[in-house]
Amino acid sequence: REGAEAEYEAWYRGEHLRERVGLPGFRFGRRFQSLDGGSPRYFTYYETASPDVLTSPVYLERGANPTPMTRHIMENVFRNMSRTVCRRAATEGWINGPFAITVRANAGDLARLEAGWDQLASLPDRLRAELWLSAEKPDDEPSVEERIRGRDAKIAGCLMMNFSDAAHAAAAVTSIRTLLGADVT
Repeated sequence: REGAEAEYEAWYRGEHLRERVGLPGFRFGRRFQSLDGGSPRYFTYYETASPDVLTSPVYLERGANPTPMTRHIMENVFRNMSRTVCRRAATEGWINGPFAITVRANAGDLARLEAGWDQLASLPDRLRAELWLSAEKPDDEPSVEERIRGRDAKIAGCLMMNFSDAAHAAAAVTSIRTLLGADVT
């Protein structure tokens, strides 16, 4: 929600990030912010030991009992949330850079993304490339947090690439659009 950035930041930095990465099976969390102010404004992801961590009793208990601040953020701040549990299907490179680009794929775009993986992963100047595929099942129940904030948009897969600087990331966006087609965002 516009105008709620300070509330979101206080919650995210002061509570949410620490809470999530403190749970068993969470390895780390990262967040990126759009350079051009576009939407989505933030891209956040958490790496876990496996997707099963997100259905563990400890994780489900934490989500079923949100703090007052988490409940407030879910009810009043988050809008048009996109969240999908994914598994990493392929990785190329080992360095996580400060700049990232992502390509979200719906079911119709996923085949092109997978078919183009070798070319995408070999783009120049990328530090790391990852191909994520949805680990969710159509009949999965929404989490308590999702029920509080409203249904999340879902993806079938995602390409996430890290770069050392904005210029290399921008060049990769142009190459990706050429490789995958202009209709992929």
